[in-house]
Amino acid sequence: MLKIEQRRIAHNYTKGRAGHKPRAIVIHIMSGYYNGTDAWFHNPASGASTHYGVSRKGQVRQWVGELDSAWHCGTLIKPTWKLIDPRVDPKFETIGIEHEGFQTDVWTPEMKAASAELIANIARRWKFPLDRDHVIGHYQLSGGRRDNCPSQGRNANHIIEELIELAKKF
Repeated sequence: MLKIEQRRIAHNYTKGRAGHKPRAIVIHIMSGYYNGTDAWFHNPASGASTHYGVSRKGQVRQWVGELDSAWHCGTLIKPTWKLIDPRVDPKFETIGIEHEGFQTDVWTPEMKAASAELIANIARRWKFPLDRDHVIGHYQLSGGRRDNCPSQGRNANHIIEELIELAKKF
């Protein structure tokens, strides 16, 4: 059973979901370290947040509740997500998961396993399928600016596909 540490932030998110519900998960890379990201999300000047973070050791932290909208999508630049509704800010329809490390890092088995279990739990809770339309990379929203999130080049697709296959086992 996945243990989730609560580190709720007091700012850097939008209360509620403007009448929408989550229908996808966005996979991110922190471009940094677990505790540094914690400090970043607690800083009002950052203007950033996500729902969950997964450490290289497989620890899971929650900063924003799923009923609220984390500021993890950024500015849309040439989005390629098939299910995007151009009239709706994707932060209202997605749940963000950050992963410790950098775009060139190899993901640890512990990080993948914890992330997969979290993905499975979220998809089950919100009743959406585990597929590439519902588990996406940040690059699919902000391709021009975040084309290496969660990883470089084709490796991003490989990581997401691997997480989906692992999640199907939970």
